[in-house]
Amino acid sequence: MRVSQILKAKSEAGVVTIPPQASVADATNLLSQKRIGSVVVTTDGSNAEGILSERDIVRELGRRGAACLNDLVSDMMTRDLVTCTGTDTADAVLSRMTEGRFRHMLRQS
Repeated sequence: MRVSQILKAKSEAGVVTIPPQASVADATNLLSQKRIGSVVVTTDGSNAEGILSERDIVRELGRRGAACLNDLVSDMMTRDLVTCTGTDTADAVLSRMTEGRFRHMLRQS
């Protein structure tokens, strides 16, 4: 199965984004409200600058406590993005995710 086939079955709501200057608390609220595991970080709404996942936040909460919620999203986001295309197979994507030990991947347009 290809990534494009998988995404066709997903909600039409689209990708949820947040600006890098938002607080981690704002990102946490957005993740909770939308019941999702990550948000794409973008200044202009089109170009991804990073990704922030619930795991990123929990890791910092465990390390530093609630004070990290006052940080900017840009301070905590992952900047080194791993992407796939619509023609990639699910097996190839899952393999890359397992090797890299991450759960979210961006699809290139």
